Amino acid sequence: MFPNGDNFVGNFRKGQPHGLGKLICKDGSMYTGTFKNGKKEGKGKWNFARVVNNDTEVLQRAEYSGELQDNARCGTGKQTWSSGGTYEGSFKDDKRHGYGTMRWADGTFYQGDWFNGQVEGHGKIVYVDGFLQIGLFKDNILVKKCIEGYVGELKLE
Repeated sequence: MFPNGDNFVGNFRKGQPHGLGKLICKDGSMYTGTFKNGKKEGKGKWNFARVVNNDTEVLQRAEYSGELQDNARCGTGKQTWSSGGTYEGSFKDDKRHGYGTMRWADGTFYQGDWFNGQVEGHGKIVYVDGFLQIGLFKDNILVKKCIEGYVGELKLE
């Protein structure tokens, strides 16, 4: 057991978790996967007891399965929230970054580019009613529409 109340079961090297192991945190979060010099590194599964967003606690659980680097989500992975939403794609420095697909619990989804946790670049969003927008996004806002209409009614020439 660590001084902060977390518990680790697995391999150690020089007094730090290294190789395969399981970290059970005092807040109820749990990580199972690989460690390097005491940090989450490589592939693993991280169950979050609660998700904090922009310094505000959001009362939901989440699970991440994928690549990690230096204790952060980095590379490809999938995150699922207890609210029913999912994100599958690229991460960098613990944020959505690169290409990925976000699906909300109501059925709305965005597929496209992300930058530093924000929808940014080329992408498409399809709302639950079937309304589709394809274009250029900046800071989570569609700034240039290329195609707009209802799925099934669009005719591309």
